[in-house]
Amino acid sequence: MSELWLKSALEANTFLNALFDNLNSGIFIVDQEARVSQVNRVFEKIFAKTEEEVEGQLCGNAIGCIFPTVAGKDCGTLDECKTCRIRGAIVKALTEKVSTDGELISRSFIILGNVVPKHLLFSVKYITFNGKDMVVIIVDDVTEKETRKQLLEKRQRMLEKDLEAAAGIQRSLLPRESPKQRHFSFAWRYEPCGSVGGDIFNLVPLDEDRIIVYMVDVSGHGVPAALVTVSITQFIQHYVRRQRGEFSPRRLLRQLDREYPYERFNAYFTMLCLLLDGRKQSLIYANAGHPVPVRIGNDGALQQLEAGAAPVGMNLLPFTEERIVFAPGDLLFCHTDGVNEFRNPEGTSFGCERLYRIVRQAAESSAQQVVDEVYRELADFGRHREADDDITMLALKMRSDNT
Repeated sequence: MSELWLKSALEANTFLNALFDNLNSGIFIVDQEARVSQVNRVFEKIFAKTEEEVEGQLCGNAIGCIFPTVAGKDCGTLDECKTCRIRGAIVKALTEKVSTDGELISRSFIILGNVVPKHLLFSVKYITFNGKDMVVIIVDDVTEKETRKQLLEKRQRMLEKDLEAAAGIQRSLLPRESPKQRHFSFAWRYEPCGSVGGDIFNLVPLDEDRIIVYMVDVSGHGVPAALVTVSITQFIQHYVRRQRGEFSPRRLLRQLDREYPYERFNAYFTMLCLLLDGRKQSLIYANAGHPVPVRIGNDGALQQLEAGAAPVGMNLLPFTEERIVFAPGDLLFCHTDGVNEFRNPEGTSFGCERLYRIVRQAAESSAQQVVDEVYRELADFGRHREADDDITMLALKMRSDNT
């Protein structure tokens, strides 16, 4: 390593002054009374004051702190000075010989007669020179950076507030309570992977014997997917009111496929639609790319309702519907792919086989107990890690006593 040799005290002084003036940070030195003795060029740029203007002034007066400047008082004589972090750091350095590093102060300063808010990052260093105690204050003007940071934080808070509002709207689309329906009992669990998600479902009674059940999973996550779920829900509500007497799951899917082509929202969605009729003890279903629901008969036999077509919005296969018997004691379990595709920390999927086994084992219990058992097993499997996708599950049973 080469060494820098300075031949004389004058040369050394010239070198140090050049170094002092060419640092990127503002620097000023104060004596034992906190009066400014020297500043560099960056200080002059930050506070718009020359060394001649501030020499001998107390710290706050020198840098144009709004409190002593407006009051026309000396720095250190006001109540605000008692909590000033710069003054406190200077006093600590002089009395305890302790330095302070990287403190942020946000305050207004009087600069060229104007009130200017600034964010300053400062450090205070204790030194001695010719037997005198002195303090070096190093200042970086981070106003632009801190202002951008605060603006981003404000936008983030606004976004979080909007997300909370969107989540509230989405929750309002979910069933508030189980329908007063004499033939069936229902239970569900809905867990979005964020504040809002792309899953939605509902139970829509048509009359005392019939009820529509639908479950939707929009591709993607977050606000865009949630907005699509709101639109879909509104469409279905209007459609059901018009088609109440002649409702068909297949026709609903066909109408949705026309109304929501992929190009409209740059999204598609899977959907399961059921028409349950307690009096006829039947279930009509249509499936558009949604995970297969399973029926557990009152004899314990498991039936996968496999008939279906492509997701809504793809304009591919024609939609079909199928009717099956749904008798007292039967259980139907529906879910989105956030359940069967849920992964544990090792990356293993929960899977349909595991899911069906749990549902079948719990089938003799109530609908609520079935949902609770599946969710408990899911949480244990994932060791309570957060899901990467929305989780929605619904269980319904036909009552044995329909009176």
